[in-house]
Amino acid sequence: MKKDRLAVLVKKYLDADNRRAETFDELLIEAVGDYMAELMDGSFIPHSHLDLVEEVLLEDSWDILRKLTYGSLSLEDYRESRSKQSRRKANC
Repeated sequence: MKKDRLAVLVKKYLDADNRRAETFDELLIEAVGDYMAELMDGSFIPHSHLDLVEEVLLEDSWDILRKLTYGSLSLEDYRESRSKQSRRKANC
């Protein structure tokens, strides 16, 4: 089964160690920007529709992010809880 590329990019940025993004908004803008670049490489999006495509992709990426970060109030909160979980797994 083929995975949704936007979901893969959101997860990649969420789990990235370089941590350039400090908020969910920044993270999603980076992921959607990369996704739109991939779309533009493989197909044509009329210039007049770019803003609409970006808006729809941001809405979709928020839905993806909510599912991935359920219970976390911020990106920092998510990363802290993720690091606690990985420490627990390492101690087992």
